[in-house]
Amino acid sequence: MPVAERVHAQGLRGWSIKEGAHFVLGPPEVMGQMVAVRLHVDRCHAADGALRVWPGTHLGGVLDADAMAPDRAEVPEVLVEADEGDALLMSPLLLHASSKSTSDGRRRVLHFLFGPPALPQGLRWARAV
Repeated sequence: MPVAERVHAQGLRGWSIKEGAHFVLGPPEVMGQMVAVRLHVDRCHAADGALRVWPGTHLGGVLDADAMAPDRAEVPEVLVEADEGDALLMSPLLLHASSKSTSDGRRRVLHFLFGPPALPQGLRWARAV
């Protein structure tokens, strides 16, 4: 989740900086309240690297890499193809991945995250620019 700055608090992990913005894997109580909206500017089918999801995995909360492996092995993945203008709403806790595109087409997706207005542990949402 995009935050204003790095905060040193117990349980926060997965810190990264992408295009100058701070991101963190949020606390489970926050991640469980969030909704991700993916708005497809372009068609995104299998050859375009469409999103793959593992249904129901969001119910397991925040998973580390070791905890993800059994879910990925036991739950069949579902390819989510989308046409231009389609929107996908999902929990950010849902195990998901995209493949590299093998087509000549574009794969532009706008990704929005919606969550609670206040965050715990001294975290603050990053401001949109």
